[in-house]
Amino acid sequence: MDKNSRGKYFILAVCMILTLLLTACGSTSGKEGMTEQSSASAKINNYAAADYAYDGGSDISIDASELEAAGTTEEAGNSTLLSEDTAAAESGRKLIKNVSLDVETKDFDTFISNLEKEVESFEGYIEYSSVGGSSYLFESSQRTAWYTVRIPEAKLETFISKVGDNGNITNISQNIRDITLEYVDVAGRISTLESELERLNELLSEASSIEDVLAIESKISDVRYELESYQSQMNSYDNQIDYSTVNINILEVDVVSASQSDSAWEQIQSGFMSSLYGLGQGLSSLVIGLLSAIPYLAVIAAVIVIIVKAAHRRGRKKKERQAEQPKTDETEQ
Repeated sequence: MDKNSRGKYFILAVCMILTLLLTACGSTSGKEGMTEQSSASAKINNYAAADYAYDGGSDISIDASELEAAGTTEEAGNSTLLSEDTAAAESGRKLIKNVSLDVETKDFDTFISNLEKEVESFEGYIEYSSVGGSSYLFESSQRTAWYTVRIPEAKLETFISKVGDNGNITNISQNIRDITLEYVDVAGRISTLESELERLNELLSEASSIEDVLAIESKISDVRYELESYQSQMNSYDNQIDYSTVNINILEVDVVSASQSDSAWEQIQSGFMSSLYGLGQGLSSLVIGLLSAIPYLAVIAAVIVIIVKAAHRRGRKKKERQAEQPKTDETEQ
C-alpha cells in the first residue's frame, strides 16, 4: 500500500471517530433534555392538581376537613389515655380489698349491737346480715351470725382492730385484687366515646337529609348504650375500690379459744378448759336428749309390752293345747 492510500485511510478513520463522539454527545444531551422535560411536566401536573383542588374541588375540601376532625378526635383520645395513665400513676394503684373474719364472743347480743354501731361510726354500711341459733334441745343454745359490711378503704385496718377488741378473732384472711389496668382502659374508652358522641351531635346539627339524620341518630344510640355500659362498670369499680368488703362470721361460745399471741401456759389452760367444756356439753346434751325423748320412749315401751304379752298369751295357749291332746287320744281308744 502506497503513502497516498494510507493517508486517505487515516483521514477516514479520524472522521469516523469524530462522528461517533458527536453522536454520543448528542444522545446524552437528548436524555438530559428528556429528564428535564419530564421533571417540568411533573411539576406542571402537580401545580395543576393543586390549582384544581383549590379552585373547584368542594368534595376534596370536605374530605380534608373530615380527616382533620378525625385526626383531632384520635389525638384527643390518645391524649386522654395518656392523661388517664398519668392520673392513675399519681393516685396510686386501684385495689379491691376483701377481708374475711371468724370471731368468737361470749356476749352475742352485745357484740352484734356494737358491731352495727361501729359500722355506722366508720361511715360504712351493712350489705347483708343473717342471725341463727341451734336447736332448743341443747342447754347452751349457741347462736351464729354472718355479716357482710362495706367499710371505707382508708378505715379498714382500724375497723378490724375494733372488731378484735370486741371479740376474739380466730381467723383472718385478705384478698387484694389489682385492677389498675382495667380501670385505666375503661376510663380511656369512656373518654373516647364521649368525644365520638360530641362529634356525632355536631354532625347531626349539620345534617340536611332525612337519611343522614336517621343514620347519625342510630349511631348516637349505639354510642350512648356502649357509653352507659362502661360508665356502669366504672361506677362498680369505684364502689369496690372506695369501700372494702368485710365478711364476718360470728360464733357464740362459752369458752373463748386461745390466740397465737397467748403464752404456752395460757394456750394449755384454754385447751384444757375447752376439752372439759366439750365433755360437759356432750353429757348434758345426752341427758337432755334422753329426757326430751321420754314421750317417744313411753310409746315404744308400750308397744313392746303389748307384743310381749301377746306372745306370752299365744305360747300359753299352745301349751294348753299340747296338754289336752294326750287326753283326747286316750278317750278315743
